[in-house]
Amino acid sequence: MHDNDLLLVRHTSQGWMLPGGPICAEDRTRFYDKGVVIGSLDQALQHQLDLDLEWVTYLGDYPEANGLCRVYARPVDAKPNLRSDVDAQWFAGNRLSGGNDDVKLAFGYETDALHAWNKPGIRRAIGQSKDRAAPGRAE
Repeated sequence: MHDNDLLLVRHTSQGWMLPGGPICAEDRTRFYDKGVVIGSLDQALQHQLDLDLEWVTYLGDYPEANGLCRVYARPVDAKPNLRSDVDAQWFAGNRLSGGNDDVKLAFGYETDALHAWNKPGIRRAIGQSKDRAAPGRAE
């Protein structure tokens, strides 16, 4: 997130969605990043957008067709350069919340996540992938 702008990636048949991907079935035995959720997000963002975020914060779980989508966010001071071969775009929050017909959202919870991010008075913790949180500790 940058100011009130949300980064979305276009999926050819589903529409615009938050970047990320499925959880990787990696080693789930370590106590940090239980379930490897943040690690999977870290890998997906690097692969999908060449985006490297040191940390993220949890926003919420939102229903998708086959389960839940765990949404994380991170503010950025400046909009990073993205891979040119991926259809990704920053959208102003008011453009998404206003029911704008030219922006087809894949799941509909994208605006709920934006509202959760902007909700005043919320104290947020940060999370890192196990690779970032404990370098040299992996066994």
